Amino acid sequence: MTSLPPATLVIIDLTHRFSPSHLLPALSVEELRHIHVFRATKGNLAATVAEVERYMVGGRHGSGWRVWRGSVVLGGSVPAGGLGDGLLVSTGWRGWLRVEREEVGGFGLGGSVEEAWGGEGREMES
Repeated sequence: MTSLPPATLVIIDLTHRFSPSHLLPALSVEELRHIHVFRATKGNLAATVAEVERYMVGGRHGSGWRVWRGSVVLGGSVPAGGLGDGLLVSTGWRGWLRVEREEVGGFGLGGSVEEAWGGEGREMES
């Protein structure tokens, strides 16, 4: 089994209560260095998400060589598609989670799973 490449994560904290120390001892101090925490309000959340994307893609930070897995918003439920592609998970009051999933098209009429997998494999080979 292959291991995943090193990753980084963004946490946008609307409660202003999150501390990376909450993740100890599950993560090492070195891993905590690659969790980027932003404090925001519901009023500036959309602007914060846009700025986070600019920062993570082009900013000067110590996680530039890692894969950015996505963002988590703590303390506020966000409507589906409401903040663009960079947002994966948001939490509401009492920790309820909303997970955004990528839209996946269905199979065409008369198509089979085998045909779908075969087509994907050919696309990846070329």
